[in-house]
Amino acid sequence: SGVRIVGVIDADNSVENFAGIPVFASIDAMGVPFDGLMVTDIKNSAEIYLSAVDRLGADRVVAPALLGLSYLAQREPVS
Repeated sequence: SGVRIVGVIDADNSVENFAGIPVFASIDAMGVPFDGLMVTDIKNSAEIYLSAVDRLGADRVVAPALLGLSYLAQREPVS
């Protein structure tokens, strides 16, 4: 598939690894290069999605359909 998970971002987690994958407190804390980000948070998904899009661009951020964020993908970019 060409997809490799290089990290998990969780500001509230106190573990260093999740299922063998490094856990980081923020995008800034990631010490490895990455091409995209998948939002999976169910509590603050819209806020996290929009923040990630503003930081990385809409073409680098995805979210599973079950989060119901498709309406956000259509919004105009912030200038």
